[in-house]
Amino acid sequence: MTDSNETGAGRADVIVIGAGAAGLAAARALADAGRSVIVLEARDRIGGRVWTSDAWPGLPVDMGAGWIHGHARNPLTGMARAAGVSLRPSDTIALGGSLALYAAGRRLTEAERRALEARFDDLMAGLAALADARRARRLPDLSLQAAFEQLGRERGLADDDLRALAYKLNSAIEHEYSGDIGDMSLYEWDEDGTPADMGGHDALPVEGYGRVLAPLARGLDIRLGRAVRCVAYGRDGVSVETGRGVFTAERAVVTLPLGVLKQGAVAFAPELPERKRAALDAIGMGALNKLALRFPRVFWPEEAEWLGRLSDRKGEWAEWFNLGRHTGQPVLVGYNAGRFGREVEALADDEMAAGALAALRTMFGRAVPEPEAFQASRWASDPWAFGSYTYLRPGGTGADRDALAAPVAGRLFFAGEATSRRYLSTVHGALFSGQRAAQEALER
Repeated sequence: MTDSNETGAGRADVIVIGAGAAGLAAARALADAGRSVIVLEARDRIGGRVWTSDAWPGLPVDMGAGWIHGHARNPLTGMARAAGVSLRPSDTIALGGSLALYAAGRRLTEAERRALEARFDDLMAGLAALADARRARRLPDLSLQAAFEQLGRERGLADDDLRALAYKLNSAIEHEYSGDIGDMSLYEWDEDGTPADMGGHDALPVEGYGRVLAPLARGLDIRLGRAVRCVAYGRDGVSVETGRGVFTAERAVVTLPLGVLKQGAVAFAPELPERKRAALDAIGMGALNKLALRFPRVFWPEEAEWLGRLSDRKGEWAEWFNLGRHTGQPVLVGYNAGRFGREVEALADDEMAAGALAALRTMFGRAVPEPEAFQASRWASDPWAFGSYTYLRPGGTGADRDALAAPVAGRLFFAGEATSRRYLSTVHGALFSGQRAAQEALER
């Protein structure tokens, strides 16, 4: 990898923009096919939204992507093992991860938790029926939030029921897609039910996700600190302008996160086709942020992988992951998604930690100790991401992902989890999309 302070220019057969999972996969496939490749990366590291923090010696913490989804047929499983990364069985709440749920200062009984699950299943059936009825009448799409509120009114749900169901919508949907249900499609929130996993349980890379991807970069010409300003394309090829020089090629693979494309942070000349720009509007970029807290001792039930909190405000410090179950260290990771996930980014780290501690003390009492250290992510305000991963907004469909993935003028090829219709919002979806874009570029 080239030092981020070096200036200059370069030429290759293909330029790959972005060194996240999609960019690394595309560059690896192109290089293995004998093409010369230059990878331009704005950050001073590879990985993109895969970010393993080594701030705590001997205790790597993934502040971005965290799980290999569906270990049985996921190629990342083999990559992890080849890289010497330990994999621990671990499922998100939506896929059945073990959960201890708290409300009003006490842990809910198993019977209470099962009753909530039953009410949530009934709610989801009601939302599906509402979607079918509206489609049959050719009515426009709604947000999930609007649909939830409508059902709540029709069923006369009490405030306690609404609060509990809002928790479930947050944990099962907002945390899975990183968006707020107020901006998610009723018709297409689950993307036509396409599979998010690949068989088997999820797996946690104990030594960090970044070490799983690192081997992809070996031998590649990766230029760090090269923030792309403009991508010009036409009959003569592609010219990519950065703050440290201009790079030219016959073709380019664009793996910029959807948030960067939506912000218009990179110019295209000529402008991208109207259909692709419409797709940028139809697909939302969510925010899922983490706060990792290292404590002097464990004060939570060690057997539970997840700790849930029903709060008066949906999604406010509602999900906690017991990282200590896998590392043996007293670490909890708080997750915040959607609207509150964005709001916490405005807080300083100590303010964020104070709010998290206040929430934990509503669950476990005043004896919760002060943390020894903490670290936080801020993906929505990250200038090289502007969000975590993607979902469909009201009116959006899978065809918008196809449009986002479509090549332009035989010169530009697009990859990234946002372009994956089948495996959206996942690292393996990004990996597959990079391989797909590389093959498209090779066939031109």
